[in-house]
Amino acid sequence: MRLASVWHVYGLRKGKLWILNLSIRISVLTDPLAPHKLTHMDNNTRDKGLDRMFHALADGTRRAVVQRLLEGEATVSDLADPHPMALPNFLKHVRVLEESGLIASRKTGRVRTCEINIEALARVERWAITQREIWERKLDRLEMYLDGGTNGPSDN
Repeated sequence: MRLASVWHVYGLRKGKLWILNLSIRISVLTDPLAPHKLTHMDNNTRDKGLDRMFHALADGTRRAVVQRLLEGEATVSDLADPHPMALPNFLKHVRVLEESGLIASRKTGRVRTCEINIEALARVERWAITQREIWERKLDRLEMYLDGGTNGPSDN
């Protein structure tokens, strides 16, 4: 059985530092019964909308815009003021946020006003909460296993 990769997982949980080496072997990746063992998301099951939202939130300028819009709607000029960039460059950030669905804008005359899409932001929050719950369960099982309990880290 060949080793495909080794991951080192470091974490602080309940005041203890965990260091764990995980190995994925080729047979796990090719075994037809093994997909249930892998918990990553492949390209076929990924949520493209969620991917776009995380892409939008990956930039500090865009996160600052979202943070500001949580206080209430604002014009693009007001949103751009704290950022040291030209307005056309800032508008690219606004466009990414709009395409991700995190914000919406409307134009009245020459003024474009933006507002946050709370439903989209709630979707990101639900995803993060779900992931936290999954990893807390896994770390609880790992802690039980390392403390001499009966459930191993491979238990679901």
